Amino acid sequence: MLPLYTLTQLRQIEQKAEQAGIDLMQRAARSIADRVTQHYSQQDTILIAVGTGNNGGDALWAALNLDARDYQVILFIPQPVKSSAALNALTFCKANHLLDINSLTQLTTRPSLIVDGLFGIGLNRSLSEEWQAIIQQLNNLNTPTLAIDTPSGLDAYTGEVYGATIKATATLTFLSDKPALHCDKGLALAGETIVDTLDLPKNLRP
Repeated sequence: MLPLYTLTQLRQIEQKAEQAGIDLMQRAARSIADRVTQHYSQQDTILIAVGTGNNGGDALWAALNLDARDYQVILFIPQPVKSSAALNALTFCKANHLLDINSLTQLTTRPSLIVDGLFGIGLNRSLSEEWQAIIQQLNNLNTPTLAIDTPSGLDAYTGEVYGATIKATATLTFLSDKPALHCDKGLALAGETIVDTLDLPKNLRP
């Protein structure tokens, strides 16, 4: 059976993994890239939607993995990145000359896939009107979407919608399953749910 950890337990896992020298963000990024590689070819354009926090960091490192595999990647960064891990990844993205835009009006080609890395499971507040508009614009592209951990705007534990939510085709969630991805609105918004435990060592599991 798949594990089901609370948000508090997940944060404890992340802290212990960091202390043990295990980079869960890199593992998540490779998992995302592997998922894309399984379903899309190098001729497909992958739009990576990047948030300001660690969910954006996952997305940026995934973009670097895909770029290394010769995929056509476009970074959509509507707001400045803030978390240190995401900023570090963004530095590498710029060094590797990954194309980035801050408005979807700058798209010159229709993407084959959107990777949603705007907001993760730590979101616990209503989104601003600006973020809600960005999410709606992404949904309006009517493009298959892979959400990272949870569709942005959806509380993966309570099922609460924080103003607007990404409508995902599939959700790749990490370390443990999340209950709201299988119930009511969450089930419809998450699409197919895939759980990757990121090969978490047994001694770090609650």
